[in-house]
Amino acid sequence: MKEKIFRLIKNILAFIIFYKPKTIIIMPEGVRFGNHLYYLLNCYTQKNTYVLEHPHLEKWLEIFPMLKTLVVEKKKINLLDFKKKDYNFHQKYGEDFSPIELHNFIKEKINPNFNTQSYTNSDDKLTIHIRIGDYYSNKANEDKYGYSQINYLKYIITSEKYFSFFNNISEIVIISDNQKWCKENLDFLRTKVTKVTISDEFNDPYISFLSICSSKNLIITNSTFSYWGAYISNFLFNNEDRVIAPEFHSRQTMQAYQLNKKWNIVTHQEFDFCS
Repeated sequence: MKEKIFRLIKNILAFIIFYKPKTIIIMPEGVRFGNHLYYLLNCYTQKNTYVLEHPHLEKWLEIFPMLKTLVVEKKKINLLDFKKKDYNFHQKYGEDFSPIELHNFIKEKINPNFNTQSYTNSDDKLTIHIRIGDYYSNKANEDKYGYSQINYLKYIITSEKYFSFFNNISEIVIISDNQKWCKENLDFLRTKVTKVTISDEFNDPYISFLSICSSKNLIITNSTFSYWGAYISNFLFNNEDRVIAPEFHSRQTMQAYQLNKKWNIVTHQEFDFCS
C-alpha cells in the first residue's frame, strides 16, 4: 500500500514538472551476460524501462555499444524514477518475448556492431558449446543444473535422429569456459570427424560468445550463454534447423522454456538427463 501511494505521489510530481519517470530494473547480483540479455530484451519491449548499470555488463557494453541505450548509470537516476528489484528473469520464449521482438532486439541493439568474420563461420564446421564453470563448481549447482555432457554428446553423434545433421561436417570446434576439461574428456568426438579443435583462446568469454554467434552449425547445452549465441546465429544465418539443444535446463524447471521450438530438441524421452 505504501509503495502504491509513493508511486502516486511521484506520478503527480512528474506531471507537474512535465517529467516522464523511468522504471529502473535492479537485476540480481549473481547474474551474468546471458541473463543480462534477457533483462535488456524485456526493457526493449517495455516503454521507458531500463536496467541499472552492473559491473558484469561493462565489458559487454564495449562490444555491443547499442545496448547502452537500455542501461542507466546510478548517478543519472532521477528522484522521480521508479527503482524495482526484479527476479523474474523474463526468459520464456514466446511468452515473455515474441520471436519478432527477439529478432528486432538483435537487429537494433546487437547486430549493428557485430562482425561475423570468425573462425567458426563456415558451412563445414560444427561448434559445440559446453558449460562447465559455475554449474559444476559446487554440489548445489551441480545437483540443480548438472548432467552428463559426455553422454549427451555421445548420444547425439550416435543417434539415427541426428545422423544427417553431420553431413558435410569436417571439423568440430569446442567452445567452453573450461577448455582443459574438454581436452581431457571429449577426445571421442574424433571418431565422428577428421578434426577437433579445442583452443585455449575460447577460455575468453568474449571471443567464445562471438564465435558461437558466428557459427552456422551448433550443439549447445543448458546455458543462457548458449541460448543467446544460438538466437543471434539464427538471426544472422536463418539456420534454426542447424541447432541441437537439450530440453533440460535445470531440475527446478526440467523443461527449458528458453528454447526456440524450431531447434532440434533432445527430449527427456530420448535421453535421461537426470541419471
